[in-house]
Amino acid sequence: MNSNHGFMAVRHWVIRGNHFDNANEKLVYLVLCDHTDDNSTCFPSVDTIAKESLLCRSTVFKCLSTLESKGLIRRIARNANDGGRQSNMYYIETAENRIQGNGSAEDKTLYQAPESTTTVEPAHEPTPAEPARDITPVQPATYKRQEYPTEFEQLWTIYPKHVAKMAAYKAWRKAKVGMNSAFLMAKVQAFAAQCANTETRFIPNFTTWLNGERWNDEYRPDPPQARKPATNAERNLQNLTQAMEQQTDLFGFQIESGVSRQ
Repeated sequence: MNSNHGFMAVRHWVIRGNHFDNANEKLVYLVLCDHTDDNSTCFPSVDTIAKESLLCRSTVFKCLSTLESKGLIRRIARNANDGGRQSNMYYIETAENRIQGNGSAEDKTLYQAPESTTTVEPAHEPTPAEPARDITPVQPATYKRQEYPTEFEQLWTIYPKHVAKMAAYKAWRKAKVGMNSAFLMAKVQAFAAQCANTETRFIPNFTTWLNGERWNDEYRPDPPQARKPATNAERNLQNLTQAMEQQTDLFGFQIESGVSRQ
């Protein structure tokens, strides 16, 4: 514990230890420490200690006696050359001195410097080389095209709308149980003939047709729509238009389909 002109270093044990019974003892001890030299000795007067600790002289004397009885300080009387008395010299028991043999077991536990430790890394056993793995290139997946029975393929070709073939195949397998194949073929052909002039979007899927047992419906092909004969007015207008297209007006312009053109 050294004192300097600007600051004083205080050991941890002084603050954290249980060596003092009250704050007055610790304060007197700190005042003494503030006056110590490099040899851990000092000789402030009682009046100086009382002034700096803000304690009365009687309290200072009591604290000095207690500190000495605890072995924290040693008081050494000094005599002047003329035989008079001088202020006592105080020897401050530092942590180092107490550890060397004069201190208690608690002191040694608190102030003993930690032993240097060296961390030894555990020896790493060499890792055996990982055996080479047999890496076989993955062959791309091949997908076999679904093959359907010839009977179904014929129906599928004839039916006028080709959507969701797999679903239609499953529906056909259920529908054909106990049904004459020729009868079903004829019904599909009749339905296809009836839908010859129907837009595809209005034709049900083959799956829907089968699930709905549409072979029970009556199918008649729609007859081709005959062109209506033209009326007399339409014929007259058509003849007039043709005649006007073939003639050239005397004024130099031609009339086409009822529209004049320069």
